[in-house]
Amino acid sequence: SGFIITHENPKYILKYKVLNYRKGRALSKSTLEVKAALYDEGNKVGAWTIAAWVRGVKARLFQKAADEIMSHLRGDSDF
Repeated sequence: SGFIITHENPKYILKYKVLNYRKGRALSKSTLEVKAALYDEGNKVGAWTIAAWVRGVKARLFQKAADEIMSHLRGDSDF
């Protein structure tokens, strides 16, 4: 699958909302819950919730959630 990011008349639009974010301390667990939905010309064609967590570097938490969203869009079943 290919995805093109454009500002003019996109066919698909991905919307997301952070439902819950809990920042952990240096060695504790940080958690993130995101609701994502894919729209095709205004009609919702799919929606899912992503729950991610990491210990340590919190920037990896958002990357982990983004990777899982992209996996869903590609149709991967690893998650």
